[in-house]
Amino acid sequence: MANFVNPYNFIPLPERDPERSEVRKGEYTGVISFTLRTRTPLVIPNTSNEDAFKVKDKNGNPAADHKSYDFFSYDDLSDEGGTRTGIYSEPVIPGSEIRGMLRSYYEILSNSCMSFVDDEEVLSKRTNEVYKPGLLERQSDGTFVLHKAEDCLYREGSMKTGFTKLYETKRFKEGQEVFFTYVKREGLNEKGKFVKAKPLAKDVRDANYSGAKKGYVIKGEAGPEITDAAKKYTEKHNCHIFIDKGVARPLDTKEIQTLDTAINVYKDNEASEYEKYARKWDIFKQGQGGSLFPVYYSQFNDKAKYMLSPASITREIYYTKLRDIIGKHCSCSKKDKLCPACALFGMIGKKFHISSRIRVADMRLGEEYGELFANDPGSLFEKEVTLEALSSPKLNNMEFYLKKPDNAWFWTYDYYIDENGKVHKYVPQINGRKFYWHQPDMKIKSDTDPDKLNTTVRPLKQGAEFTGKVYFDHLTETELNLLIYTIEAGDKGDIRDKKHCYKLGHAKPLGFGSVALSVDSVKLRKISFDDENQTICYTVDDKFEGGTPAIDPSTEKNFSVITDFELLRGKNVCYPKTDGEESEIYEWFVNNHGGYKHYSGKPGGEPTNMPNARVQMTFREHMYALEPELRPTGAPMKNARGARGRGNAGNNGSRNSNQPKRSNSNPVVEVKVEFVRDDGTIFFKHDGVGGRVYGDRLNGRSFKKGDVVKVRLFKGGKVDGKGRQYAVYDLAE
Repeated sequence: MANFVNPYNFIPLPERDPERSEVRKGEYTGVISFTLRTRTPLVIPNTSNEDAFKVKDKNGNPAADHKSYDFFSYDDLSDEGGTRTGIYSEPVIPGSEIRGMLRSYYEILSNSCMSFVDDEEVLSKRTNEVYKPGLLERQSDGTFVLHKAEDCLYREGSMKTGFTKLYETKRFKEGQEVFFTYVKREGLNEKGKFVKAKPLAKDVRDANYSGAKKGYVIKGEAGPEITDAAKKYTEKHNCHIFIDKGVARPLDTKEIQTLDTAINVYKDNEASEYEKYARKWDIFKQGQGGSLFPVYYSQFNDKAKYMLSPASITREIYYTKLRDIIGKHCSCSKKDKLCPACALFGMIGKKFHISSRIRVADMRLGEEYGELFANDPGSLFEKEVTLEALSSPKLNNMEFYLKKPDNAWFWTYDYYIDENGKVHKYVPQINGRKFYWHQPDMKIKSDTDPDKLNTTVRPLKQGAEFTGKVYFDHLTETELNLLIYTIEAGDKGDIRDKKHCYKLGHAKPLGFGSVALSVDSVKLRKISFDDENQTICYTVDDKFEGGTPAIDPSTEKNFSVITDFELLRGKNVCYPKTDGEESEIYEWFVNNHGGYKHYSGKPGGEPTNMPNARVQMTFREHMYALEPELRPTGAPMKNARGARGRGNAGNNGSRNSNQPKRSNSNPVVEVKVEFVRDDGTIFFKHDGVGGRVYGDRLNGRSFKKGDVVKVRLFKGGKVDGKGRQYAVYDLAE
């Protein structure tokens, strides 16, 4: 199993829909005074100066294109480039930071919408599926038809003389119609073995000539550079010419949009090689280009819509949108149908806006810590530190963001692959709302080299206290009770040793920003009219008793998990890494996105180092909501070591609740193990039918061929695509 705990996880969405209504103003107006205490160092950058400290690289030279920030304060540091070492400004926590944090947790407790989710975001993932060559034809009515095509390589040169990089040629344009001599490359080689390779295009011209074939140029991107001079010939040097092989079928608007989206994804990733392709495609769409335009296409099964791309190995563009997955928890879109959080905190919609009924003031140092800052300001701060590089959320890590479908070994936003390599269309479910675990054992890493991808900051030390206020206007009693509960995280303990805390500020994945909050007082403002003096009177009532808010029990239980400061004490919390502390995160994902070659003769198949198609894709391990450790998916690791991919070791013996519940009504039988798969799954026969007990149902035990095991039927068998029948059993011992 994984030897780490991923910094983030998910709290499940309730099954019930959010309750939505128009804003209902209540009778409570006043102010909540509260205290905040840092439990781990806190980072909130002062962005008025991106060069606050003189940062040097490992060679002692000024770090180029590297940004550094002091802690947030009211001071404008724009004229103090590189001079802040040893100089301190009084730290301030902006009210906007507190407000955003409180809203996120209020949304959880009140089962509100997911206001921070962009439900229009494009979902995509790079797979090893090789897309097929095709040609688009524009009809007179502006619609498109996809033609099947044959791919011919256009290259010049040889391994001896060297190749010309024809994908860079200016002689021919993207999508240009050309004419060439077709050179077939299949037949018996010198050893008598039949071989087949893509045909070559020779004598390519822009004008027709006798015996020439007609095709359309597509250049593509450069590909990885080979530094070994002896292997330079394996670098990309050719471009492609597609020959029309006939009409496949008409395309609808959504299918065409996948090509536009794929091009935009490449632009966002700075893949400038497709800029010329994009310009030619825009011209062709308007009916001003040639008769046909080259493209690559794919389907995950025969009934699925086409995915289009300018590249053969590419990012799949999915039809499913976040709004399809989130469903009723999408952000509010109607003024008279607002979730509790939008009704209280306000929102800005496309056609309307709702004013907030709370205002969060900036937080200043408490009295004791204000005196400490005045006498010894440096004692409140950590030394400047260069953080490890942080990145935006990666929704293509679907083994984390999506629930595992039953019997799936790989899944995307449009389809999943079962253990036999069969593709199924489905509507995915998200794991829930994202949160970051607390890291009570966090240590500031001080040996990170500065570069343009990371930043240097000056964190505030743990143990500092701030005071602040939340002003509220016309809240109902229900809203006020839940707001107070949210500020305290449902924990009325002493702020110095509170069990339940929140995450605030920058670098939360690295352990920074755990804070405890405590309500000091709640004061209500009451307005009355003095008839005798004809004046308006304001009075303050500080005796609001409040009450316990009505929170769904399962939500409250889950909430206590994500706010538990001590939960991961002693755990190794970090982004996914392979064995070895310094291993790259990339390596873990490469290993986890492994391959699986399905074949007859043995149940399941055989792990491979690299998948060659989407049907061979697997996730070795996946995330389950609220569980710190990852779970084995089912597909074993090639050359697996130790317990990796076996059972639920490291998961406290928890069973995958995506699977049906066990039943004790079936009789117990003894069977002999005939085969053991790498993930621990055992296979046997009973009454002439093959049976299995999956590795994650063996309660941490392992078996070998010939062992006699007591099992109980779990669910009936079914015939797979190869005519085999298996029933699924549970261990009965």
